[in-house]
Amino acid sequence: DTDRMKHLFVIALSIALCGAVQAQNNERFYGSWDFTTETGAAGYESGVVKISEESVSFTFAGIPYEYPSEWVNYESDTLKFNMDVDGTLVDCWLAVKDAKHLKGYAVWDSGETVLNLTRKEVDE
Repeated sequence: DTDRMKHLFVIALSIALCGAVQAQNNERFYGSWDFTTETGAAGYESGVVKISEESVSFTFAGIPYEYPSEWVNYESDTLKFNMDVDGTLVDCWLAVKDAKHLKGYAVWDSGETVLNLTRKEVDE
């Protein structure tokens, strides 16, 4: 009975640690990022992306509106989300390239583009 309790404790601890590691991995995405696209529509080629645990929002250069994600899903090293951009549903995927860069894709019904994100420097 004691062995079984130890075994259950080890399993519970393992699950808790895996959750903590997953949360830590997600934090690599968090923050503000400058982004550019390779083939974005005019006015939508660059801007700022803000990523938190529960949301992603895009602000395009020259457009004074923030486009929030409808949902966010972290899967291992990939952040998946979608958003409504002026009536068009856009599905996005981002992956960590290194500490200062994310790379991904945005796909919508009439096209797709590569997304390149560079972490914004924090002003002290």
